[in-house]
Amino acid sequence: MKILFDVDHPFSYCHGGVQVLVENIMKHLADFGVEVEPLRWWEKNQMADVLQLFYNPTITATYVKQQGVKIVNYCFLDGFTSKSKNELLMRKCLIKTFKKLFNGYAYALGWNYGEIADAHIYPSYSDMKLGSYLFNAKADRSHVILHGIDDRYFEKYDNNYKLDYLISVSTINERKNNILLARLAKELEIPVIFLGKPYSTEEEYYKKFLTYVDDKYVLYKGFVDETSKITLLRQARGFILLSKAESGCIAVLEALACGCPAFLPNLSWARSIYKEYVEFGNLDDENLLKRQIRSFYNSPENFIKQFPVLSWKEVSRKYLDVYEKVLSK
Repeated sequence: MKILFDVDHPFSYCHGGVQVLVENIMKHLADFGVEVEPLRWWEKNQMADVLQLFYNPTITATYVKQQGVKIVNYCFLDGFTSKSKNELLMRKCLIKTFKKLFNGYAYALGWNYGEIADAHIYPSYSDMKLGSYLFNAKADRSHVILHGIDDRYFEKYDNNYKLDYLISVSTINERKNNILLARLAKELEIPVIFLGKPYSTEEEYYKKFLTYVDDKYVLYKGFVDETSKITLLRQARGFILLSKAESGCIAVLEALACGCPAFLPNLSWARSIYKEYVEFGNLDDENLLKRQIRSFYNSPENFIKQFPVLSWKEVSRKYLDVYEKVLSK
């Protein structure tokens, strides 16, 4: 079996969870004897059994299917996951009307992925239902596979002591709400260590975030290696992320695997996956949110529950199951 992977953005400029996901699935599929490589658009003789897309396929993918190649797409619907029922209904009506009037453009936007791809992969059942609701993606083609983590997060750790800080791991970007968290950390006088880098050091959001760094309550370490990150997570009092939207979020899984209690926003992306395993905060009521963060910081041990985190090899086996299923049809 040969699989080609394709992503719609360059990792050298847009790092993040997609890069970690793609690199690890490619790496571990080889453990099962699968030949996998990135799609090279300039190579006219590059053929495969399955084309794995990490974006929604457009009309171009139909040409690939005509050659007998199966199409599997990973669905990033995080921009929709935290919308209200009324907002989702409006989008459903908009998409339906747009497809009737401008179906060619709908193909270009990837809104017809439910018709094109042979299988769709989502990080949660909530996302899968959303794909069905908005884009008519069929249930028999839909699969839920949450991300995995590096094997190093499962290794035995002897130093079990905790220090008096919370930790937040994410790209420094408006969607991640880093500035909100930094401001609340200062107001609550709770030390929070931020790990991660911006897409560009010239972004205004990043520059504004840096103005909150005081090395007392807002401590910014930027990008750190995996070993250092694991140590910081294991020694943290708790993990906190106030992101507006995510597709599963590998950083949350890493924290939970390290036995680090987690605090997340009470939004669909987090609630649908981590319900009963983490503490939630209300982004719509800042005073309430501050009380919730304070409560979490004071008694993080109340929120320690063992979430069933998988390794990347186990996750890759699930991807392989999808490929075998589409090839058997």
